[in-house]
Amino acid sequence: MWGLGRFQNLSRLSVRSCLRFESLSGYEEAGPLTSLQYLNICGWSSFTSFQGGGILHAPNLRVLDIYDANVLESLPKNMPSLLPSLTELSLFRCTKLKSFPEEVYPPV
Repeated sequence: MWGLGRFQNLSRLSVRSCLRFESLSGYEEAGPLTSLQYLNICGWSSFTSFQGGGILHAPNLRVLDIYDANVLESLPKNMPSLLPSLTELSLFRCTKLKSFPEEVYPPV
């Protein structure tokens, strides 16, 4: 357990090369990370999902970068409600991504 609830003023988080992480789950008890504005996930070769939201409950997150998550299969269906302030989403080398919530991009 990271204990992210202790870092309520955290505005930027970059987590790289965590080869054994499979999902971002189990962090619900930390509560929303209201100060987090930038999240970078890079080099998580076993990362398959954002089960349950967890760390993603960051209502002021503006930028989410996910790189080299070669086995990531889906983004959360409730992503717009978890990240209502998201303005920039970058996905790079997420070759197994199968599902993308329609709500992320409103109809034109």
